[in-house]
Parts: sequence; C-alpha cells; structure tokens
Amino acid sequence: MRYLTGDSELSRRFGLALEYHQHVENLKGAEPDAWLHRLDSVAARPSIALSMALIHGDVVPLNRSRWLEHRGDRIFKPRPRNGRTCWSIQVWGYECPCKSSELELDHAWPFALGGRSVPENAIWLCSIHNRAKSSDVHCYHWKDGAVPSWVELLTQRFRFDVLSGRYKP
Repeated sequence: MRYLTGDSELSRRFGLALEYHQHVENLKGAEPDAWLHRLDSVAARPSIALSMALIHGDVVPLNRSRWLEHRGDRIFKPRPRNGRTCWSIQVWGYECPCKSSELELDHAWPFALGGRSVPENAIWLCSIHNRAKSSDVHCYHWKDGAVPSWVELLTQRFRFDVLSGRYKP
C-alpha cells in the first residue's frame, strides 16, 4: 500500500504549503488593486496555493469584521454525516490506531486561515489527530489545480466588497 505521505507526496505537500506561505507573506499589506490582480491571475492560470493565500485574513483587503462575516460560522450547517473512522489516512497516510476515540468534525482547510464550514471542507478526526493537525497547511489534501468551489465563492464575495470600496481596512 502506498501511503499518501510517501516521499513524493510529502515533498509535494510541503512544496505547496511553502508556496502558500510565500504568497501570504508577499500579499500582506498589499493594496486592493494588487490583491485583485493576483485574483485575476488565478482565473487565468489556476494556482491552489495562491487561491488559498488570497482568503487569508491578513491578505484580503477588507476590515477584520467583514472578513469574519464572509468566512461564516465555525459550526458546520448542515452537519455532514459522521464517518465511522478517523480520516487520518487522508492527512497522514495511515489508519488511526485510536479506535475508541470519539470523532470530531474539523475543517480540512483551517478555519483560522479562512476555511469555511461547508461539507466540502469537512473532515472527521479523532481528538488526537484533530489537535495534531491544528492549522498546519501541509496536512491539507492538496489537489493539483483544484480550487475548492467554496474558495471561489468566497473570493467573489471579497472581490465585490473590494470593488465597492465600502469595506476598506
């Protein structure tokens, strides 16, 4: 069995996580026009790392309360069906040994970094794996060129607010 965290997969995840962090650093404090330009560049050439960076609270050129409002509640509504096992295999590549642990619904892309509470961004983890994952973006199941639909919706809301000029930092 090939684990998800085999050498090439692990290298790819760390590479994309590093690219994400570099985009975040480069975009912090950017003017709204620069943010919009980067958003347009994603439409021309999809980049999952840049797409995820564009929804970071320190990057979006909106005030914090508006960013929080768009991001939404922490609680999943509707709540996805409970899995029977911890999904650690999707994150770390191995079956969870904690068979008796109660499962917790977590955000695949961290809530603290803009992850929305939608079924597409939900993952079931035991409490140990949930705490271990925390907000570590290399744990995210990066899919080549696949920007989640909830990210596109969120960036379109951000775009509208930025263009309207009503919600400047």
